[in-house]
Amino acid sequence: MSAIFDYVPWWLWGVLLAGGGGALIVFVPGALAFILGIWNMMPKPVKIALGALAAIAAAYFAGRNKGRKDADDRTRELTQQAQNRRNEVNQQVGRMNDDEVDAELRRHGDFRKDD
Repeated sequence: MSAIFDYVPWWLWGVLLAGGGGALIVFVPGALAFILGIWNMMPKPVKIALGALAAIAAAYFAGRNKGRKDADDRTRELTQQAQNRRNEVNQQVGRMNDDEVDAELRRHGDFRKDD
């Protein structure tokens, strides 16, 4: 379940929450007055605590999302480096004759089976 937070941008959660609240206000008569009434009845420390919790949640989900993107970027970079190295090795081996390939394999430990 928590993986969904890694792939949905953090700002979209805010839009969805605001949209849900907006839909409630539009489609339920008196919802805005009810919500504002509850908000106005809350003590100031509770409002501050809710704001702090919202800020902490936003920072947490933004960090998770950025961490996943950074990991994906790093994986892409390492994959590209490995593909480049593989191409270089293939080109080097392609330029070698059979004796040079055998000598190089003996130097690194020949893994081919003797027939």
